[in-house]
Amino acid sequence: MAGGVVCQEAETGGYKESNQDSVVDKRTCRRDMENVDTTKKKLLNSWILVVSIALIVRAAGNIFLPSISYMAKDLNVDEAVATSNLNLYYIILAICYILLGPVCDRFQKSLLLRLGLVVCIAGCAMAAVAPNIHVLNIGRSIQALAAGLCMLSSQLWISEHSDKKNMMAQLAWFSMVAALAPLLAPFLGGFIADWLSWRYDFWLIALLGIPVYFFTSNLKRMDSQSQNKKKSISIKNVCNNYKNVLLGSPLEKMSVSVQALFWGQSCFITISSFLFINEFGISATQLGLLNFLFVAGLFAGRFPVVYLQKKYSIRCAFLVMAALAILTSAAMLAYYFIVGSHDLIEIVVIYSLQNIAFGGLAILGVRNCIVVGEENKGSATGFFHFSTQFFSWLGVAFAQYLYSLDFSSVMILQYQMAIVLLLSLAGLVFFLHSYSRHKDLIE
Repeated sequence: MAGGVVCQEAETGGYKESNQDSVVDKRTCRRDMENVDTTKKKLLNSWILVVSIALIVRAAGNIFLPSISYMAKDLNVDEAVATSNLNLYYIILAICYILLGPVCDRFQKSLLLRLGLVVCIAGCAMAAVAPNIHVLNIGRSIQALAAGLCMLSSQLWISEHSDKKNMMAQLAWFSMVAALAPLLAPFLGGFIADWLSWRYDFWLIALLGIPVYFFTSNLKRMDSQSQNKKKSISIKNVCNNYKNVLLGSPLEKMSVSVQALFWGQSCFITISSFLFINEFGISATQLGLLNFLFVAGLFAGRFPVVYLQKKYSIRCAFLVMAALAILTSAAMLAYYFIVGSHDLIEIVVIYSLQNIAFGGLAILGVRNCIVVGEENKGSATGFFHFSTQFFSWLGVAFAQYLYSLDFSSVMILQYQMAIVLLLSLAGLVFFLHSYSRHKDLIE
């Protein structure tokens, strides 16, 4: 090091000048490092805010689930009418996804996230003071609008701040943190309903949302100029975008397996309160604890998918998760056929395992639709979520229809597992066919 300085001094006679340049270079380097650290901190803070919004909005949709039977008694409605708000919630959510996809391509995600949070607070306040089932349904519909807007915007915000290589891991971490809402909210909601009232579930969400809204003013600072370019949302362009998504990409064929599990989950959610409370005699608080286990399966499903995708391939990750979904459906059907009935432990264990498959396939589906969508990823993501929520609505409608025919919750569970098994097998065939033709795009 000393020899180099002496050599430089001998050749140029500029020892002092060289020393000054070195000091300037060090200062520039230090300033650049500080700028990088500042940018990382800002990105982390923004990421936390985006996740907080997603947690609140998702909690609004799930905190009420263990309390449906209490609400039915309070508003004096039967099982079919009591679950109508779930039906309406999934319909509105599905419509919002298909309509808001192009909107997310045009407007800043930070603006849409803040707007969605305000809408969620308004919907929760309306549901909390609902004097009848009709006002409750309106409040739940407003919550569904907020959920559609925030979930689309949050996933696209994350995709804009990550490259293709790291997108899967970023989305997985986001979904794992966001999964805390359906993990904890039903337990908390059941506890509140047991000791206070189901109405306080919604008041809690509204109170949590207000302070978060004021912190989200910093989100806009992380939007780059390239992200602020506005795209046309004319009817012609929107139709062309969805035409390309449906006919020019393998998105739909790749999504059948996760659509099947969305259908099964919504059907199970519809019957769960009546199945566990009325059939097995547990309380709403205990049902909240069971929901904790079910959502823990969704949470756990992200880890093997991220590992398998990095270690092997997207196809390997899909095959493992699809096989688990098929085996768990077949196991529950076989148990009922052999024993003649279901018991609490059997349902909890098998359905928790199926939720691992559901969690893995769900995050794969989100990642794939963003990759396939390319420059129209808002429309592709919107269509993907529309299709999954449409299947969710079909699951609720299916359970309601069987309830109207005086089917028991146990028999509805049997039909649910049989249909999930058949759809999962079909989804496996469709994915393998699409993968062979679009391997480079998918991987």
